[in-house]
Amino acid sequence: MQKEFSVEYPPAKYAFVPPTDPAIERAIDKLKPYKAPSPDSIPNVLWKEMQPYGHPWKDSTTTILRKPGKPDYTKPGAWQPIALLNTIGKILSSVVADDLMSMAEHLDLLPPTHFGCRVGCSTTDVLHYITNYASDAMKKGKFACGLFLDIKGAFPSMNVDQLTHDMRCRGIPKQLTEWIECKLHGRHTVLTFDGFTSELFTLNCGRDQGCPASGPFFQFYDAGLLDIPKQNSSDDVVAFVDNTTFLTVGKTLAEAVRKAGNMLSHPNGTFAWANSHMCEFGTDKFRLVVFTRKQERYNKDRGTAICKGSKRGPKGSKGYRPIPRPSLVLDGLTIKPSTSHKVLGVHLDQEFRFKEQVAFALKKGQKWVDAFRHISKQSMGLSSKYGHQYFKAIPAAKMLYVSRLGSGEQ
Repeated sequence: MQKEFSVEYPPAKYAFVPPTDPAIERAIDKLKPYKAPSPDSIPNVLWKEMQPYGHPWKDSTTTILRKPGKPDYTKPGAWQPIALLNTIGKILSSVVADDLMSMAEHLDLLPPTHFGCRVGCSTTDVLHYITNYASDAMKKGKFACGLFLDIKGAFPSMNVDQLTHDMRCRGIPKQLTEWIECKLHGRHTVLTFDGFTSELFTLNCGRDQGCPASGPFFQFYDAGLLDIPKQNSSDDVVAFVDNTTFLTVGKTLAEAVRKAGNMLSHPNGTFAWANSHMCEFGTDKFRLVVFTRKQERYNKDRGTAICKGSKRGPKGSKGYRPIPRPSLVLDGLTIKPSTSHKVLGVHLDQEFRFKEQVAFALKKGQKWVDAFRHISKQSMGLSSKYGHQYFKAIPAAKMLYVSRLGSGEQ
């Protein structure tokens, strides 16, 4: 059953142009030639050599893969569905996605702090944005709060009618939204897992995780999260695809945390957006980090704080510890503060000391150095020329990922 909206849409911001032959050729050029073929059994290398163009693209094979590093694989959340799409459909979707994001950049159709799937943007932009935001607040003697959200099954739960409605509201031509409806309605897939293959069944919602247009589509779908009401201009929201972070600043700890809670509970806030978009937040995975380096004096023997202004205080050895952070309490929901949180592969701690991240990077670097040593043996390993290229391309990049974070460099 399709959703109906009694809304008068604004005029389209740009004229719809059907895909051209040069655009299709560019999409074919971007295909990886020896990637695993999909149900049509047509390898990408054939398209790159012959470059024909066809129509069937709605049927797919969905493979269930393990998410690496999960502690318990008996839970569904430890697995990820990846759609193997017909190559013809991927070419057409790639053309549409490139044109959509090109016009979105040219006409500023997306919030400026929505960094995913945009040319010249990466995960490091999000991390630098968060650290610079919090560091600026700390330099002014204020408290910065980061509330990190988690959307359950963000891509499979996407409602097609809501997506096209959101795109029309942002000025996307009707011809393109109709094409999207045609693409996403009436899809079929089979599930493959551990040697099991299901019967062909219909997909009524969501989008194909593996389709070149999936990322750009979701950019428009959750752009409303970045437009939710804020109490003042200092509050902000930053996102990379489905990784969304609320940022607030306050003169006190309680003020910063309260403002983050208001962004959740506002009548037009986060939970209201989730209801209209048929999304469910994994509130058990919400993380609250309050950034400050301020500390308090405390009695080590008693474990109690020493009141400010007290010259002597209770007897016992004294020291300093981070000031206690308050929890975020809403109706039926309590989010306790965390000392750190892993965001896009980087551990952000509440004082920006980056000790956890340094330890994590050193451990990962040692792993890559050991692997590099095995393939660079003098007797049968890589030559020095190719070994140097490999080291710069993979191990060095892995070890130095966001190495300048917190240094003030971009």
